[in-house]
Parts: sequence; C-alpha cells; structure tokens
Amino acid sequence: MKHGRRLWQRGIAFLLCAALLSVSVGADTLSDIEEKQQQLQQQQEELEKQNDELREKLDTLRQDEEEQQEYYDTLQEQKAVVMSEIDNANNMLDELDARIVEEQANMEEANESMNADIEKLKERLRVLYMTGNASTLEILLNSDSIVDFATKYQFLSAITRHDTDLINSVKSDLAAMQEEKEQLEADRQAASELRDTLEEKRDELSSLEEESAAVLAKLQNQEDEINQQLEGNAQESEEMEAEMGRLQLQWQEEMAKATPTPTPTPTPTPTPDTGGNSGSVSPTPSPTPDSGGGIQSSGYIWPVPGFTKVGDGWMGGGRTHKGIDIVGAGIYGAPIVAAQSGTVITAYTSDTWGYGWGYHVMIGHSDGYATQYAHMSSVVVSAGQYVEQGQIIGYVGNTGDSYGAHLHFELWSNGDRIDPAAVLDYTPSY
Repeated sequence: MKHGRRLWQRGIAFLLCAALLSVSVGADTLSDIEEKQQQLQQQQEELEKQNDELREKLDTLRQDEEEQQEYYDTLQEQKAVVMSEIDNANNMLDELDARIVEEQANMEEANESMNADIEKLKERLRVLYMTGNASTLEILLNSDSIVDFATKYQFLSAITRHDTDLINSVKSDLAAMQEEKEQLEADRQAASELRDTLEEKRDELSSLEEESAAVLAKLQNQEDEINQQLEGNAQESEEMEAEMGRLQLQWQEEMAKATPTPTPTPTPTPTPDTGGNSGSVSPTPSPTPDSGGGIQSSGYIWPVPGFTKVGDGWMGGGRTHKGIDIVGAGIYGAPIVAAQSGTVITAYTSDTWGYGWGYHVMIGHSDGYATQYAHMSSVVVSAGQYVEQGQIIGYVGNTGDSYGAHLHFELWSNGDRIDPAAVLDYTPSY
C-alpha cells in the first residue's frame, strides 16, 4: 500500500515536472519570438525613418530640378532670341554686300563715262592746238558783224564751259558714290561686329545650356537612385511585415500550446428544494457581449460601441492602408472591446510610438484570424490573457503614427493583413 502510494506520488511529481518544463520551454520560445518581433519592429522603424529622410531629399531634389529646368528653359529662350538676331545680322550683311557691289559697279560706270568725256575734250583741245588757238582778236576780225562775233565767241565759251561742267558733274557724282560706298562699308563693319558679338553670346549660352543639362541629368539620376532605394525599402518592409506575420502566427501557436485549455464547468443537476420550495435550479446565464455596432454576419462584433463611422477603409486614403480607421466626434477615450473571443498575443505599452501603432493590442482567435487594435490611449489587458467577445481591452487614443483620435483596426490571417470586411461590414466615408 505504501509502495503504491510512493509510485503515485512519484508519478504526480513527474507529471508536474513535465508540465513545468513544458511551460518553461513555451515561455522561452515565446520570449524568443517576442524578441525577434521587437527587432523587426525596430528595423521597420529605422527603415521608415530612412524613408522619411529619402522623401525629404527627394522633395529637395525635385525642387532643385524644377528650378534648374526653369533656368534651362530661360537659357533656351535667350539663345533662340540671339539666334534670331544673328540671322537678322546675316541678312543685313548680305543686303549691305549687295549694295556695296552695286555702288561699286555704278562708280566704275560713271568713271568710265567721265574718262570718255575727258578723252573727247582732250581731242578737241588737241585739234584747236593743231589749228592754232583762235584769239579773241582773230574771232573779231573774221566776224562779219558784232552780232556774228558775239555768236562765235559765245559758242566757243559754251563748248568749253559744257565740257568743264560735265567733267565737274561726273567728279561730283563719283565723290558722292565714294561717300555712299564708304558709309555702306562702315555699316557693314558695324553689322559684322554685331554678328560677332551675338555669336559670342550664343556660344556662351550654349555652354551654359550644356552645363544646365548636365546638372538636370545629375539631379534626375539622383532622383532615380532615391526612388530605387524607396522601392527597395518598400520591398524590404513587405518582407519584414510578412516575417512579422509569421512570427505572430508562431507566437499564437506557441501561446495556444502553453495556455491550458479551460475546463468547462458542468451544469449542476437540479435537486429538490429541501426547504419546501418546488421547481428546479436554473444555470447561471452567460453574459451577453456588447455588440456596439451590432453583431456581424461573421459572428464578430464592432470594436468601438457607438462609433460606426469608418474614415479610411482597406487600402484607402490614397495610400497603402492595411486596415480600417474608426472615427467620430468625441471618440477619444471611448472603450474598445474584443471583436471576438481569444488570447491576447500582444499588449504593447512600452512607449507611445509603438512602431507606429502606438499602444496596441493583438488578439488571436480560434478561427485562425487575429485582430489588432492600434493608437490606443491605454491598454487594460496583458499578453497571454484570454478575453471574451465584447470585453473591454483598452480605450481609443492618438498614440503612434496618428493624426487624430481614432481606432486603427486590422485583421490578420496566416501572417498577412487582409481586408477587415471578411469579418466586419463597413462603408468607408473617404
């Protein structure tokens, strides 16, 4: 009998040791998972800070690029004006060259005409010289009358005066042509100098244009590099989120292993009332959960009773929004209830940032889903605690990456966030 009792005691001790060892192993595993989760969350936070810096650099680059583009466009406009002025100067030079050639031809023609007249005058003078120069007395003696004398003398004077006037006129025309030619050549010189100046300005603008184009190309390359970094970070962030989901799923599985299955309390068998009262003893009714926005067709309930307005829905608000935001006037401090019964996976209150979620709670449910409640002002449950549907787990706040009091509600499945519409009926108001 004593031997049997000792065996029984040893068996109980063995079972207790095994249970304690199982709990210890589970605790170690959960601690490792939580440590990995914290490391991932820190990496995500650092990655987001890096993204913020990259976006700030990108904004600066785009502003510089816009200013440089305006400068480049201005240079092109100025260059176009200068090129037009160069074309005008070249046209003016062509016109002046044509006028100079024409003036030169006119001068040569006038000079030839004058030379011909001079030759004729020389010939007449030579004839007069060969025949002897008639003096005024000879003309008088050979004249029949005074009238005849006057006529002959006037005729000879007219011939001499005509020749002289003709030569002087041609000389005057030649002088005017020469002056016109010199003026045209001066104008051409000025136009040529203007064209040279414009070409220098054009070359200077072309050089500035090339420099500006090089700066633009450099800015665009830097912008491309930053965009590539942001894309790489986005991919890395997605991988981190996927890993976080796997860790949360693993945490939930380990928590389920480590948490004893609650033993249901049997309904007591009705017994007659020995005090003389008739009837039977009714079992204590289970509490009815507060559905807030109403029990959904999925069996889940609305997590913020009395506040059913959804600001941003799944993937809404022009961004990758993996959840829904429940908002409303006076929502700050409103109680948040568990949408479904389950075990608390995370109850984060270490700091108000909370990796962007602020104070937040995640609950694992028996159907394989997990729900997360973020930006809470306070948390009233702890990790590992079993909560009933409708039980208050915290209060609405504005912690973490939040810009106004609201509840950010997420639904997780197999380590990934999915549209909460799978368990909640909602219509976003954005």
